[in-house]
Amino acid sequence: MTSSPKIKGIQTPRIGNFPEAQRWTAGDKAIRLAEKLGIKLEPWQKYILRNSLAEIADPDDLSQMIWAAHTVGLVVPRQNGKTFVLIVLILASLFLFHEKVLLTSQRLENAEAVLLEVAEYIKNSPAKLGLKKKLARGWLRKKNGSHRITLTTGACLMVCARGNAARSKTIDRVIHDEAYDYTDEDEAALGYTTAARPNPQTWFVSTPPETAGVDGPFSRLREAGHAGEEGIAWFEWSIGTDTPVDDLDLTDKKLWAIANPAYGRIKDRVIQGELKRSSRAAFARERLGVWPIKAGNNLIPEEAWKAIGDPESQPAQGVKVAIGACAWQQGNKVMASVAVWSEREDGLGHLEIIRNDPGVGWVPGYLAELKEKYEPIAIGIDPKSPLNSILLELAPLGLTVPENPDEPEYGDLAVLGGADYLAACPQFVNAIADKTFRHRAEGRLDLAVFGAASRKSGDILVFDRARSKTDSSPLTAGLIARWAYVTRKDSVGSGDYDLSDSFG
Repeated sequence: MTSSPKIKGIQTPRIGNFPEAQRWTAGDKAIRLAEKLGIKLEPWQKYILRNSLAEIADPDDLSQMIWAAHTVGLVVPRQNGKTFVLIVLILASLFLFHEKVLLTSQRLENAEAVLLEVAEYIKNSPAKLGLKKKLARGWLRKKNGSHRITLTTGACLMVCARGNAARSKTIDRVIHDEAYDYTDEDEAALGYTTAARPNPQTWFVSTPPETAGVDGPFSRLREAGHAGEEGIAWFEWSIGTDTPVDDLDLTDKKLWAIANPAYGRIKDRVIQGELKRSSRAAFARERLGVWPIKAGNNLIPEEAWKAIGDPESQPAQGVKVAIGACAWQQGNKVMASVAVWSEREDGLGHLEIIRNDPGVGWVPGYLAELKEKYEPIAIGIDPKSPLNSILLELAPLGLTVPENPDEPEYGDLAVLGGADYLAACPQFVNAIADKTFRHRAEGRLDLAVFGAASRKSGDILVFDRARSKTDSSPLTAGLIARWAYVTRKDSVGSGDYDLSDSFG
């Protein structure tokens, strides 16, 4: 591997969380070993080795040093050079740390290929390094269909396809390559192989999983890594977006550079070819590190939601309409959405997200425009969302609650209360199950539905806006629009406006 002066990729990961340490010499020694073997590591590869192999004093014996991170996760798109990180890690584990190493992969031949590359570096190592002097007799052997490297020190490298093959082994360092398909069953078989060792470390290396693996151990490790949990090092090159894949500009070279530290060595024409051949979802996952959305709400089955999607859905002419507005916040990031609920010619409900933008400052003026233009039967808002910061701005714009609650007028506010929310959530879920409405299969709404969290309030399951890790405001705005429509449709007069051209 040769480094290139044309490297344009970002050399530090978007997410680089690792424990505080007291010593970094192990990583430095691994890097020097690579240099002596002719492996020219790029800055990002050195960054991973140095920080993943950092050490702290053992709390149980302060005279001994142990790895600061007991678990390491690495997410980097394909062909960036993560195999060289593994090769150097394995060589250092064998010849510097004298460890028993197990490398697992989705398929045995993939793990075998890495082992044989390690063997080639050992065979071709300079004599002055003395690596070959540490090799046991018959150091490279094939047994039961897989090779094994053994040293006189007792250090060794074993490989296996994941499963029960290593259940009875005791290992110092486990490396799970292609960890996107690592299952709970794999963890049961392999996760306890390091328990008896004094200084173990387990690695998970991969691109993001497909949808089927989104709830697996690798994804759970990612959540812990993002949270900076103790003892976990997590390095992730990705564009890190909540934007639906359909809305991404996949040709943006800035995104290529953020997600691919070897961009520049990986040529533009290569990536452009991948983009032409791949689906948008596959390219986003494999080249940009986009993680699939976790279906975490336990309220809306994915199949049921997709079954009521209709990109061509339109409201009927002259129908009543209700507006819903809500906002979502995570840290300093705030997103707000406005949704419309109306009826179609066939009598089914129509749900559409008409705006989804950062911040909440734009919401009052936008709602005032909608009131003037469409005379909605109600404008539903959630005062417990981040919209509470703009409530005082609504009245000067003519956005007020009804003077007489029994005789609301067009455009009056419908303010969602706690009891209203407890009723609105199951009503919305039931409407999905009963297929009584259609949504326009919009990426931002799908993202909100599949990423929403849920919680119990008494005996009722509701959407948990605070715990949702993706922007949930499109979902909640739609729910509020439906609630406002249902609660007000029979208490205001019929509208005489035309909504046939929709809001889209």
